[in-house]
This record gives sequence, structure tokens and C-alpha cells, in this order.
Amino acid sequence: MARVRIDLGSFTLLARMMRMRVEEVRSKISFYVADYWQEQVMNTGRLSNRGKARYLQAIQAYRDPKVGAYIDDKIAILLETGWGAFDMKPGLLWGIKGLPFFGLRRRVIPIKQIGGNVEFRTVTENSKGWIHPGYGGGHVINRVKRNIPNLIKEILERSQK
Repeated sequence: MARVRIDLGSFTLLARMMRMRVEEVRSKISFYVADYWQEQVMNTGRLSNRGKARYLQAIQAYRDPKVGAYIDDKIAILLETGWGAFDMKPGLLWGIKGLPFFGLRRRVIPIKQIGGNVEFRTVTENSKGWIHPGYGGGHVINRVKRNIPNLIKEILERSQK
């Protein structure tokens, strides 16, 4: 799980400054953190539109007594942290039995459409070039964590107006 959790000790002083109940202050800060996190996801150039949509759905604000936000979706966590290079052949050939005469498992994969034509590639156990390069991750959470003091300051300023 990826999370941004805030431990300010006692929220009583902050609640007095904001003229609110402690529970309201906690939920307000959690909402602001989740909202800022979503804003940072939208501003990053490291994610595709589909990736951003999946990531945005996964961001949840904590409920009282915890303060902050988290993502609990496996795909969104991978988009945040990244993953290493891996061989795609086992996944592509999963469930395929070997042919009787050749003994090799094989599958024909449609790759892309060019002018209405579909290009096909055959993958077998001996194929080369089916290595996924991996992904370095968006690392949006680092920007969110660095900006927590500014968020709390902004919340205080807005509450005193």
C-alpha cells in the first residue's frame, strides 16, 4: 500500500486555530491531501491517460482517526513505484500445450494495425525479443509528501478568512 499519513501529535491546537472540531480538521486535511495528490497525478507527464485514470480512482482519503490519503490498488501502486524488466513469454504462452510434431508451445500475437492490415508475430519458447523493458514509476507521492507543510499552512489561511 502506498500512503501519505500525517502525524501531528495533537490536532486540538490546530482545531482551535481553525475554530472547528478535531474530527472535522482531520477529515478536512485528509481531503486536501487526497485532492492535492490527484492534482499532482494529473500534472505528471510520466503516466498515460489510462494510467492516470486508474491512479486517480485508487486515491482515497483516510477516515478519522487517521489523517492523510492512500492507494490500495495493485495497478496504481505499480504505476507509482514502477517494476523491473521481465520476460513476457511465460505469460503469453500460459495454458498452451506443445504441438504434437514439433513439441514447442507457440502462439500467434496480433501486434498492430497499419492501414487496416494487422501485423502478426509468433512467440515460442525459443523466441527472442519478448522482454518487457520495465517502468521507472511516476513517484508522485514524493511531491505530495514534500508539500504537506504547505498544504496545512494553506488550510489554516483559508479557515481564517
